[in-house]
Amino acid sequence: MWCIQTINAEYRKRIYDVLNLCEEEYDMKSQIIRFDEKPKQLLGDTRRSIPMKPGSPEKYDYE
Repeated sequence: MWCIQTINAEYRKRIYDVLNLCEEEYDMKSQIIRFDEKPKQLLGDTRRSIPMKPGSPEKYDYE
């Protein structure tokens, strides 16, 4: 998870909300549409890369 700059309380709250939603049983009256595999063309960098350190190459988001 190196591409996430900081993992704070707000991030944890949101990710647990998503995980709990995915674990719910199927209900015809309340359908869920998921967009987790949506391909998009990257036209510019949205995240800063993590600079290289001795023994570790630079890390960047290639998607």
